[in-house]
Amino acid sequence: MNRFIVLGVLGFSITLAVLIGQRLSDQAMAVVVGSVIGVAASMPMSAVVLWLTLRQSQLAQQNTVAARSDLTPREEQPRVIVVQPPVAPPALYPNSMNSYHAMPSPASLAYGRPPREFKVVGEEDLIHESRDALV
Repeated sequence: MNRFIVLGVLGFSITLAVLIGQRLSDQAMAVVVGSVIGVAASMPMSAVVLWLTLRQSQLAQQNTVAARSDLTPREEQPRVIVVQPPVAPPALYPNSMNSYHAMPSPASLAYGRPPREFKVVGEEDLIHESRDALV
């Protein structure tokens, strides 16, 4: 039974290929043949890549299991938590009517911020062009 199914599918495929091959132009046939041969040529390399990937995965899994058995439990290092100092509550500012951002925080007043510097890309070209335009 299986032999008849395989022969039927094979005969149908060959008949279909012959009919399509007779109706296609030379250029279209070249594209189809090139595609089929390209896919066939890539299959061995794909199989090698798949095999190497699976092998590497299995080795990594074996190494992980071996490494876990060698580890002795260690004490965990204490975690460091950095907390910023709180900003003074709005009640300390008598003129602010429930406005939390009415006054800058004492920390920003104490340290201040350096002025920001910006680099404009192409600024040199604009300066040279404006200087040349004045001359």
